[in-house]
Amino acid sequence: MIDYETFCKIKQYREQERLTLAQTASALGLHPLTVAKWAKREHYMARRPAPRTSKLDPFKPQSIRLLETHPYSAAQIVQRLREAGFDGGYTIVKDYVSTVRPKRAPAFLTLAFAPGEAAQVDWGEYGTIPVGATQWRLSFFVMVLCYSRLYLKPRLLILDELGYLPIDKKGADLLFQIISGRYERGSLIITSNRLCGAPHKRFNAESIVMRRGGS
Repeated sequence: MIDYETFCKIKQYREQERLTLAQTASALGLHPLTVAKWAKREHYMARRPAPRTSKLDPFKPQSIRLLETHPYSAAQIVQRLREAGFDGGYTIVKDYVSTVRPKRAPAFLTLAFAPGEAAQVDWGEYGTIPVGATQWRLSFFVMVLCYSRLYLKPRLLILDELGYLPIDKKGADLLFQIISGRYERGSLIITSNRLCGAPHKRFNAESIVMRRGGS
């Protein structure tokens, strides 16, 4: 295989300088048959690399079927493929899924909820735990307020002028859920100049327990 520059020289020696095949081959250090083959071509065509096989090839149809039934993540696809005998890596599955994943259609109806109006709940299980001489199934209950998702995603959340207006019990409960939901998930900055003197006037007295101390 020759490069494009060598191809141009062959065409130049043969068509412009009128060199023979043997002379052209000698000038370029090529075999005369190679010069003869490329001299007949009108355009340069690079050799196409042979397609590489992948461990994922036998499992690509299954991956597509899974994506058509549910918007699984790449990690979930890997887990199901391993159950079917796939022993490749996560990266090749992730790259392939990103190219074949169906595009999401725009939402037909967008839902919006007020704070505390709706929540998403679900049950799940995570293996078993030993209890005495037996094994008990470990179940858990998950509840996430729909409105709270807006405040759980940012890496940094800033609550400015907290306490500018009095906060009732419902508002204080929602604030607590946001703070606890962001615990170890993102940074939180709270600014206020109205809580130092009399915090009970800004919050409902039944909603908070504050302790002040000093050295």
